[in-house]
Amino acid sequence: MKNPVYSLFMVALVLLSASFSFAAADEIRFVYEDYAPYAYQENGEAKGFHVDIIRVVCSRIGVTPIFLHRPWARAIEDVRTGVADGIISIFKNSEREKYLYYPDLGLSEEESVVFVKRDGPEVTTIQDLDGLKVGIIRGYFYGEGVREQLPSKIYEFLDGEMLLRMLGENRISAGLGIRNTGEYMLEKLDYEDQIVVALVLSKRQMYVGFSKEMGERGKRLVEDFNRELKKLKVIE
Repeated sequence: MKNPVYSLFMVALVLLSASFSFAAADEIRFVYEDYAPYAYQENGEAKGFHVDIIRVVCSRIGVTPIFLHRPWARAIEDVRTGVADGIISIFKNSEREKYLYYPDLGLSEEESVVFVKRDGPEVTTIQDLDGLKVGIIRGYFYGEGVREQLPSKIYEFLDGEMLLRMLGENRISAGLGIRNTGEYMLEKLDYEDQIVVALVLSKRQMYVGFSKEMGERGKRLVEDFNRELKKLKVIE
């Protein structure tokens, strides 16, 4: 699944990274989960669109990014408690703003959606999920008020791959996920002809967030990221 915005952005990132020397004056620990094409681990190395952006911005502000692969729920806990300094590819909500500093600009825009089997139940509103076996990913935020409208009994999964596997095997009737990452994973699982997006729940920016446990250091990082992300947006 080729994203033209991703391709254009990558050209800009390569040109920028060639223009600035890497300074390792400070280390910033970023946690992330497998969230392709934005952030994922391959052969022990962090890769993806958002990882590339973080690397370029860090090189420009003179810090060294350290990428730590974690399940999403643990990644959230690590950045909340200050075990990690930052977290990649995270949506903003009022609860997370209690423990995270966010730059003004997001890294990209994504949709929270409901996946169903092509020959499965018709879902055109969130109320259509009543009476179905609905799966979600533990620790995910799907949009304001979404969780409150779900059936009282839901099935939580550790990650998106497990959720989509269970949907493909008819162990659940519908699964809440993120459009691009879900479609990327459906290709990997060879389910792209069997599972489709039935409903868009919300469309929001994904950010890099910094732990408020960093105090003033975190505030300065947000200011630095704001400045450099705006320069990248101009190039885009």
